[in-house]
Amino acid sequence: MGWSSFAIVGRYCVTQEQRGDWETVVCYERLTGREVWFHSDPNRFHENTSGTGPRATPVVHEGRVYALGATGQLNCLAGSDGEVVWSVNILGETGENALFGMTGSPLIVQSQVIVAPGGVGRSLAAYDTASGKCLWSAGDAATSYASPQLAAFEPTQILNFNAEGLTSHDAKSGTVLWSYPWVSNLLERNNVCQPLPIIDGSAHAPAIFLASGYGRGSVLLQVAGEGTSQRVTPIWKSAQLKPKFSSVVRKGNHIFGLDDKIMVCLDLATGKRRWKAGRYGYGQLILADQTIIVQAESGEVALVAADPTGHREIMRFPALNDRTWNHPVLCDDLLYVRNDREAACYRLIHVE
Repeated sequence: MGWSSFAIVGRYCVTQEQRGDWETVVCYERLTGREVWFHSDPNRFHENTSGTGPRATPVVHEGRVYALGATGQLNCLAGSDGEVVWSVNILGETGENALFGMTGSPLIVQSQVIVAPGGVGRSLAAYDTASGKCLWSAGDAATSYASPQLAAFEPTQILNFNAEGLTSHDAKSGTVLWSYPWVSNLLERNNVCQPLPIIDGSAHAPAIFLASGYGRGSVLLQVAGEGTSQRVTPIWKSAQLKPKFSSVVRKGNHIFGLDDKIMVCLDLATGKRRWKAGRYGYGQLILADQTIIVQAESGEVALVAADPTGHREIMRFPALNDRTWNHPVLCDDLLYVRNDREAACYRLIHVE
């Protein structure tokens, strides 16, 4: 059970699962699916709409696995055997959790592991990768369901898409540099789609593409100024791409994402929709060269051309057999997929 994806390093892949009343980090051989080791904690998260189990994907860094469970348990495990190096609950003594649990994956920035517990003074928090000691915490917003994300602006920043909107923190100290209000779904305040920094010299760069579902839509934010005097202002807003559960992908000057359940291509410069077609439910997307790999909510996988001139589905196949919200992973020519019931690995063969 659970909505975690796979972190892949070398011959191994690591994920999180709910096994009965135990929240579990599991390491598998990535070519065979053989279980190598597992670590379990007596934690169980359940919510009627989203189901049971952990949501976040582990991170592997310098031979250690950092995994955040749905109840706030942050584990640092030895990558060789899963033994505990350190463990801390990021929700602290209050244990005040988000409605759908802790979902954001940890982010490693030098010797810090960054997580988003949420709350006054705890919107974002950094722990020492070696000891688990809390190094700093900052911001007052409640958490939402995106992962902390590094942005190579000046200075280097951590973007936190929280329940109140997008907040930028200095990557070294956690100091809040700026914030932009963006609330979706007033009751649940679900911000899920990862912010997309635009820093490569294309139209309007440096900028950030931001989007949410529940009728909220999309915005392209211009980043201007220096240091703590930085600010962001909207270049355009669009109601034509409203990703509810998934993140978007970018190919050149175009953004591809799921407007609720249907794929949309937006022009990055203007926010105008190029096309809308193809039904994939609340699925997930990754970009592989010229192709968008869509993990549909149905369990099917579809390959779609990253073509701004029109929707073209190259193929689809029944990868899994039930509701799938987990993010797919492509490693070389192997595609790894899973949901809360099963996992599979497929070899993608290029045919001229």
